[in-house]
Amino acid sequence: MKRLVSILIISSLVSCVSNEYKIEGKWMQGDVSGDTITFIRTDSLTEDNFGFALEPNNELTRVQPVGFCGTEPIQFETVQGKWEQVSDTLFNTEYPFWRGQGKDLFYIKKVYKDSMTVVLLESDVIKK
Repeated sequence: MKRLVSILIISSLVSCVSNEYKIEGKWMQGDVSGDTITFIRTDSLTEDNFGFALEPNNELTRVQPVGFCGTEPIQFETVQGKWEQVSDTLFNTEYPFWRGQGKDLFYIKKVYKDSMTVVLLESDVIKK
């Protein structure tokens, strides 16, 4: 009986590990609460909301605001860049930005099937 319980516990732990989801995919910004950002997995990016696609071969497609003005209507642009998963809990992005070259470092709190919760640890722009 103890052996059966041990097998069931180990099986449940292994199944939990296999339920982890990859960060590759298309993500649109959802909720922002303090320093925590929740992104929603989507089938496609839109030109009216911040988001990005973490594509194979470390290619990044990013939808971002054009310019510094945050007053409605906000205009967006799509740019190409690159991304890298630094560890199980960190990934960074590099992309052209209206002020120069942008670099962000994200801490991954949790990745679910339909959402990803992150904290933006660093954001830097190398000015033109």
